[in-house]
Amino acid sequence: MKLFLVCFFLFSIHELVFSQIDADSVAKFNFRFTVTYNWNTDIPGIQNRDEHRLKGSNEFSVKDKDVTSLKGMIATFTLLSANDYKALHLRFGKMMTGYQYDVTAKETGIDGTVIGTVQTTIIERYTIYPFSVGAAFTTPKQDIQCFAEMVVALGNCDEDYTIAATNGGTSRFSNSFTGNALGYQCGIIISPKLSSAIAAHFEGGYRGLRFYEFENSKTKQVNSLELTLSCAFLNLGLSFIL
Repeated sequence: MKLFLVCFFLFSIHELVFSQIDADSVAKFNFRFTVTYNWNTDIPGIQNRDEHRLKGSNEFSVKDKDVTSLKGMIATFTLLSANDYKALHLRFGKMMTGYQYDVTAKETGIDGTVIGTVQTTIIERYTIYPFSVGAAFTTPKQDIQCFAEMVVALGNCDEDYTIAATNGGTSRFSNSFTGNALGYQCGIIISPKLSSAIAAHFEGGYRGLRFYEFENSKTKQVNSLELTLSCAFLNLGLSFIL
């Protein structure tokens, strides 16, 4: 599936751009630079709770104390053909989300007897850097676009642990992880002109993107942390017509 996506988008870009290059190619294209704020309809799934089992504990409970919705900023370069109804999209951006867990587990002695409880607070902060490229078809006035794009994303996860034992002792430590993901997104853009140089940008679509694993930045060991960013999204902003 990933290979198919790569081949499809490379072919689309080739047909859009290289099939139209000639001596007058510069005059045949319009350029837009768009800045948008990104909202997502779903909070990324919390898949990592099993990673937070405390060693030596047979029973534990997890409470989601604070969950931050996925939001971000996206910049888009659009190359619009003046001769037909094609467009090329290049995007990059930054998206952020985070969770805080409270984990309560039994604290056992060497002989297995319960001697108290261990309270752990875990804060996860995810920063995602998506890059996408794709093609679109437009209306004659270039105010509506239907697009499909391939997405490549780099991700960073920072974890902070605070562990409080029954005897009053408290310990803290942190981990940092990195990962990458390949996916897609598609949708519709409506961009009515506000002036000869500025247009409003209303965009809705669906993104399919998932991080299947993250690597510890220090030990280089791969763990089973996951992050799913597949959901409907909305981008609102302004386009600058160049």
